[in-house]
This record gives sequence, C-alpha cells and structure tokens, in this order.
Amino acid sequence: HSLDDSGDNGASNNDGDEPSNNALDPANRKTRFRARVSYFGTPFNGWQLQPDRSTVQGEIEGALSRRFRRRVPLLGAGRTDAGVHARGQAIHFDLFSGEIPFSSMA
Repeated sequence: HSLDDSGDNGASNNDGDEPSNNALDPANRKTRFRARVSYFGTPFNGWQLQPDRSTVQGEIEGALSRRFRRRVPLLGAGRTDAGVHARGQAIHFDLFSGEIPFSSMA
C-alpha cells in the first residue's frame, strides 16, 4: 500500500489535513521521513501524547507542526515511561511533496 494510494475520497481529516480536496492531485503525495532520536527524559511524562502533559512525542510533533504550519503526526517505534532516557529511538512522519525542503536527486 503506497502512501499516495490511500483509497479515500480526498476528504480532509484532523490527522495531517490534505492541502486540497483532490486525493489524486500530485501535491497530495506524501514522502515518509524516518529518523532516530535521543533524549534526556527527566522533564517529560514519557513518550506518548497525553493531554495537558509534556511528552517527547508532543514536543517533536509541536516543532514539526510549527515548521510546516499544520499538524504533522509522528509515530515512534517504541515508548518510554516518565523520566526515562532514550538513544536511537526510531520515528517517522510524512510530508507533502510541496513541503519537502530539498529537491529530488533523481
């Protein structure tokens, strides 16, 4: 299943809204970015989003959302409890083609 073949009708949703209502529009194609993150977990209430609490996922999603001026959902390959540190935790997020800050090398 490819990222640009979502099978939906192009309707927007609240988890990374589409830039237009046409699901077949090339501007709606997404590229998945993966990364490894490390963090000192003492000031956080764990990895996973929690209402009204500071979490690692919330901080990273907040930074991405401010940069791209929309909610950018983030997925982590694991979770940590409150106060736990991590090194090399795998994460990924998707960006639309118009948001990618560099051109293709192909």
